[in-house]
Amino acid sequence: MSIRRVLVMAGLPALLAVSALGAETVMVYVCAQSSHDDYLLSAVEAGIMEVFFDAGHIVFNAGTYERVSDVEIQRRSWVRNLSRQGGATRALEVEVDLGEFDGAAGAGGQNLFARSVRFRYLSIEPAGVIERGRIEASRPASGGRRDVAAFDLGVAVARAALQP
Repeated sequence: MSIRRVLVMAGLPALLAVSALGAETVMVYVCAQSSHDDYLLSAVEAGIMEVFFDAGHIVFNAGTYERVSDVEIQRRSWVRNLSRQGGATRALEVEVDLGEFDGAAGAGGQNLFARSVRFRYLSIEPAGVIERGRIEASRPASGGRRDVAAFDLGVAVARAALQP
């Protein structure tokens, strides 16, 4: 093995350790208030995760879009426990309000759009709320891309959560 390769292999773990010092590990949990559309919830989540990743954070999702509980204390406890299990130091809990788009909601939610979100950006240890807020979405034009509007809403949520 060449000396150059040995130096690179020895320096790589040190470089990774130094670069990880400023990174937070964040779990993202997205659910809907009432109606359910995994496609739109996934688009909101993708917008959030892109902004956090681009900001240098390690980010993962909760693995479900199901509303865990209607009782806030139970949901908050579930989010914190799942975050701890995944090694996260922070969690972003996002509740999406889906509304009718171009008439009544059809089967599977295909006529819904992401109307607004409420979010809480949490510190896991010590437990606390770093940021919270509500963001209203722009209604997509008739026949417009609901997924793009949902993605943009996710981007807005992440930027609001990361604001100092």
